[in-house]
Amino acid sequence: MTVTINSSDLKHAQAKFGGVAGDKPTGVFDRVYNEGNITINQNAKPSVVFGGVAGWLTGSIEVTDAKNSGNLALNTKESTDKHWCGGVFGYMDSNVKISGCVNEGAVSVNVNKTNSQCFIGGVLGNANAAGKTFTNCENSGQLTFNLPETTQTGFFYLDGLVGTNTGHTYVNCKNTGDINYEGVGKIRLGGLVPYTNTSFAGTVKCNITAKCTGKDFSEVG
Repeated sequence: MTVTINSSDLKHAQAKFGGVAGDKPTGVFDRVYNEGNITINQNAKPSVVFGGVAGWLTGSIEVTDAKNSGNLALNTKESTDKHWCGGVFGYMDSNVKISGCVNEGAVSVNVNKTNSQCFIGGVLGNANAAGKTFTNCENSGQLTFNLPETTQTGFFYLDGLVGTNTGHTYVNCKNTGDINYEGVGKIRLGGLVPYTNTSFAGTVKCNITAKCTGKDFSEVG
């Protein structure tokens, strides 16, 4: 599936995409899978929230078994808004419980120019809460982030599991997917979890065998 966002298409501040659902407001995600390749081409302003299974998880949701094996690509010409991209989910709110999430597809984000931040993870782009627990989550897909030009002074986030880490706990989680970054700007990058300057709750029985390559690294976890 290929989706192109043009200025004439815009009705909302955020564009949410997923192989199964763009926005999941409540309920249970159990044995939900995506196998199709998805490409998002952005030619206009809005934030893109993008995941192999679902873009945005909000409300009271329990995820117990979700898997993506399709290749994902986000290509933007010029952006003034944040982007969230994950192999399984793009973004989740504080009331979401997550376990048993697996990504096997490649995740590629190519941002031609931006003055805002990007959050990219092998399983999840960003969690809007501190101290979440991720159990039995795995990524084996290659992550690639290309950023040739930016005026953003804040950090970009690229990680094998979750794009940002604010005191999360990871139990029986694994990343074997290589991570490649090339560009400018400041990057917080991690093979399993990214660099963090906040309290880290701990990693339990986790494994990483991935390689991190690229140039212009700022902080590596």
